[in-house]
Amino acid sequence: MMIYFFMMMVGVLIYVTNYKHVLIMLMSLEYMLLVVFMMLVECLCMLGGENQFLLIYIVFIVCESAVALGVLVTMIRNFGNDYFSSLCLLSC
Repeated sequence: MMIYFFMMMVGVLIYVTNYKHVLIMLMSLEYMLLVVFMMLVECLCMLGGENQFLLIYIVFIVCESAVALGVLVTMIRNFGNDYFSSLCLLSC
């Protein structure tokens, strides 16, 4: 379990330090979700739990990543890059 904690902290550190690029933030968010998925797999295998929950969780991860990728593509088409500083939320 300690390795999962370390992996999660690495993901949070990357998420916090690379706040300028949206793509890197999305990738670190997906990394953290996969770490949580691995923790769930290990816990459910030890407890003999239901595996349908894992399928539902992975479906939500895929849907979230598809929506995030769509937002990223729209942002790059409108602004030309994936910097947070290029977002003009008030004037657009």
